[in-house]
This record gives sequence, structure tokens and C-alpha cells, in this order.
Amino acid sequence: MALCDYERHAAERIPAPLRAYIDGAGADGLTADANLAAWQAIRLQGRVLADLRGADTGLHLLGLDLPHPLILAPVAFHRLVHPEGETATVLAAGATGSLIVVSTQASLPLEQIATAAHGPLWFQLYMQPRREDTLRLVRRAEDAGYRALVVTVDAPVNGLRNMEQRAGLPHHRSAQHARPRWRKPRSQRDTRHGGPGWSSLARPLRAGGSRHRALRRRP
Repeated sequence: MALCDYERHAAERIPAPLRAYIDGAGADGLTADANLAAWQAIRLQGRVLADLRGADTGLHLLGLDLPHPLILAPVAFHRLVHPEGETATVLAAGATGSLIVVSTQASLPLEQIATAAHGPLWFQLYMQPRREDTLRLVRRAEDAGYRALVVTVDAPVNGLRNMEQRAGLPHHRSAQHARPRWRKPRSQRDTRHGGPGWSSLARPLRAGGSRHRALRRRP
């Protein structure tokens, strides 16, 4: 299967408001379009009749010996699309020998994610308004065994998420990691792990009828 096949299958199973959160870019999406065009412009140089003895996809990166150069980028709120959230993702990463970068806005505590992991973890860090909160996050990641920090420095404010607004997705920006004692918005008071889940979207979308029924997990 190609990546576009996964996108097509996801569109058949994930409600439109949730797809807007996953697929949506900031504002008019100009940067996202440019990124995709740059990716598609990359060409692999084919070499035929080459001696492949001793060929190896492995690499040494920041003290880690990895079987291949594929890294799972940080993505927020995995529990929106799977009840096991990031714990399922780290299991998949371990099974494929992939390094994974866990998001500050993960839907499960970073310690719980680390316990389920069978491979190396990095932690994506959003700088917090208070220096002591940022340091607390760093110490938690260090104590849980994360091997490196991936610091996001280009998000001093939230971007305009027009696709999400048009789709009617409830606005979730609180994170389990960043604010362990954050006050939950009304639409999130049924979640026990800090981030929004399936049930968080059910009530705000209840008036949508068929959209609400689509939120039920399929076998």
C-alpha cells in the first residue's frame, strides 16, 4: 500500500471534523502544499548492476544505533483515533525498529508511554510560559528514559486552524504533559488521561446526527 491508500482508508473511517484536525494545515495551507511539493520533487538515483554486498540501512544517530533512518514524528492526541493512544503507537514503533518522538500534547502521560515502549524514545518539547514548568517537563522526560529533546521553537502562538473551525471540531489545546493540573474544558471532563478522546467529540457533535453516529468505534 502507498501512503495515499492509507489516507483513503482513513477517510472512510474517521469523521470529517477529526480528519480536519489531522489533515488540516494553518490558514490557507500554503506551507503544507509547498512541503508536499518539495517531498514529491525528491528523486531516488537508481543504480543497476551494483555490488550490494555489505549494504546496510542502519545508522548511528546521537548515540543510538538504528536499523533504518525512519523516525515517527510527534503527533498530538493519538486517543482521538485509537482507544490505546500512544501506547499502541510505541508498540508499533518497537516492532518496526523505529525511533519515535512523543509529543508534548500526547493524550497519555509520558511515563505511561515510556513504560509501554520497546525501543528508544525522544520527547518533543513545547516551551511553557513559566520556566519552571518547562524544566519540570524536561526532568520528567529524563527520569522516564527519553534519550533526547526535540524542541519546537516556531510556535509562540497557535496558528489559524481554519479547516478545523469550518468542520466544527471542538478546540483542544491542553496537554497532559504540559499542565498536569489543567482545568478541563466542559467537552473534556469525561477523559481520564488528560487529552481528548472519542467521547470528547460525541457531545459537541451530537446535533450532527449521522456525524455523531460515525464517532462510534468500528470493529
